[in-house]
Amino acid sequence: MRLMNKRINSHGFTLVELIVVMSIITILMSISISAYFIGLRRSRDSRRIADINTLINTIQTFNVEMGEYPGEADDTGEHISQNCASDLRNDLIANRLIESVPNDPFSTTIGCNLGLVTNIDQQYFYGWDSDRALMSECISINRLETVWGLDQLIAKFGQAKSVTTLGDANIGSTSPMQFNYCFVMN
Repeated sequence: MRLMNKRINSHGFTLVELIVVMSIITILMSISISAYFIGLRRSRDSRRIADINTLINTIQTFNVEMGEYPGEADDTGEHISQNCASDLRNDLIANRLIESVPNDPFSTTIGCNLGLVTNIDQQYFYGWDSDRALMSECISINRLETVWGLDQLIAKFGQAKSVTTLGDANIGSTSPMQFNYCFVMN
């Protein structure tokens, strides 16, 4: 009779124990997945910070060497990317200051003519507005994904500028996650 009691007591896990273990695993997985996606957003913002820093330095170098800012014909506002023609891109590449202009790492295909795009605040791209008449030369990251990214840019370049231009590179937009840097501000 004793042997039979041992067999009855030597069982596997109960249903409650399995449910508890599965719940713990689910919670840990959701935390890990969330951290992973936060890391991806922060990584893309790090790339945006590096790209805008490169563009700002290149534009300042152009100004020192040429005595003017590049992209004079971009007074309608231009999307900056390798796929979009712009006077800014052409000036920087022609003067061998940059091999190619960067694309936003999460760029959505919105086309190059920004004046025709709706819901532009939701798009990821770099923009440039040049308006000699208003004395305005500004570059923009249209949208960042993290507050950390915006804080890093503000720490490096100062408070994001609120600008008004005649162009439409979305500079001066009401988007709270946008960063504008102006070389000459109206």
